[in-house]
Amino acid sequence: MASFLGHEVTPEAQFALRQLPKLDSLDDLLVALRQQIAGTPPTPESFRHLQRSMSLDSQTAGGLYSGVHWLLRTAMRSALQQKALTVELADLKIPQAFVEPLVRTVMQGRATLGEKGLGGLPSLEDLRWRLDVSISTSCLHRVLRPHLTLQCELGDGTTHAFYASKQRFEELRYTCARLLNDMQAVEARLPALAHTEDARRRGTAPPAGKAPAANLD
Repeated sequence: MASFLGHEVTPEAQFALRQLPKLDSLDDLLVALRQQIAGTPPTPESFRHLQRSMSLDSQTAGGLYSGVHWLLRTAMRSALQQKALTVELADLKIPQAFVEPLVRTVMQGRATLGEKGLGGLPSLEDLRWRLDVSISTSCLHRVLRPHLTLQCELGDGTTHAFYASKQRFEELRYTCARLLNDMQAVEARLPALAHTEDARRRGTAPPAGKAPAANLD
């Protein structure tokens, strides 16, 4: 499975990567994606216009749009600057003529979101849940299968509702617990790292990669 900046490349992005070498230009697509990043998603009519301008069928245009959008959003959330990002995109076998426009779009998108205060991911403001039990179905008289209905309110004002089986909820609980544990481990190391860096600036710590001289007295 291919990866990009530590993330598995989604099927849509893999589809887009296969389609990019067949295109003559990305200009119209990147204009639409910049508008989407700025908060104005394409209307059905404008998307049909984009599809016609690129001479693509609706399925190909939709997959290409979703895949390139994922690549841009993933790159925008990283801390890579232009040179390093250019190398990462080239490693995905993206045509050289398209790498610079993609990098430029990422930088413009970061600036746009920074001006709006949306450079990071939205925070979780509220979480509501309800436990339902399926007693029976049209095929089975007795099921008794529990599933959770969850509703999240995010800091950007959006609300998302989704369902989770008991197994999926256990996976979510385990993943959250593991992430919290990893965050605590990182936080525990920060004071020591800060102390080492401060000592190095004062010239009292050994250079990186060298151990202090042993005391033979």
